[in-house]
Amino acid sequence: MDQIKTSSAEALAVNSTNASLSAFMKTQNLLLASASSALIALSPSVEYAAFHSAQQRLAFANSNTEDLDFARHALDVAQVNENAALQATAWMVNHASNFLNLMSVELSGALNGLCDHGEPMNAHVVGTVADNSVDVALDYNIGKTPDLIENLFEHMWGLLTSAATTLPIR
Repeated sequence: MDQIKTSSAEALAVNSTNASLSAFMKTQNLLLASASSALIALSPSVEYAAFHSAQQRLAFANSNTEDLDFARHALDVAQVNENAALQATAWMVNHASNFLNLMSVELSGALNGLCDHGEPMNAHVVGTVADNSVDVALDYNIGKTPDLIENLFEHMWGLLTSAATTLPIR
């Protein structure tokens, strides 16, 4: 019976498989030991330092998402305000003819200050912008009318973008 246990085809297959498995495990253990030795040898190298540094930067980038969160919030705000911006643009287009109404522009100043010292004159502008009253005093230099217009529009833009002025959107 002992001879059957050790010499049968099944027993020979099991013994062969065990021997193959033992040889495989021995080879794998040698490979693992070799890889571990290589990793230990690599640890003080420049490549390992670069790899470790890259891992740290990746971990930092993954944990530092404030800028991304801020951008997401800005996108959310923009999407919420998209409808209001479209309504404001539509109102401005529909009211282009009466969006800006200058009722008076009065210039005052000393003629000798203007001629002798180049001092600007005072320009007092009264009107409406987007159905909101405007009463503003600006500097005016003769020959520089485009500067007066630019300053006037900068002032008007400031009014439009402030919380004090609202478009009468219906």
